[in-house]
Amino acid sequence: VVVVVVVVVIIIIIVIIIIIIIIIIIIIIIIIVVVVVVVVVVVVVIIIIIIIIIIIIIMIIIIIIIIIIIIIIIIIMIIVVVVVVTVVVVVVVVVVVVVVVV
Repeated sequence: VVVVVVVVVIIIIIVIIIIIIIIIIIIIIIIIVVVVVVVVVVVVVIIIIIIIIIIIIIMIIIIIIIIIIIIIIIIIMIIVVVVVVTVVVVVVVVVVVVVVVV
């Protein structure tokens, strides 16, 4: 009877120890999985943020380039208009002077 009780107690203790070990292993696995998932998510978010920032910078650069091109075109137009107007005025003046002299 005593031997049976001792054996049963030992078996129960072994089972409890095994259960505890299994639980600890499961908890460790869960923690590892959670950490990995969190790290992956953080890395992905950081990469996405970096990509968005790069895209924004590229857009800003493109906008600045477009503005510069527009300004250059406007300046060129102004120069052309001024030159044309001066030429026309000079021609008119010359013609008028020639006509008056003749």
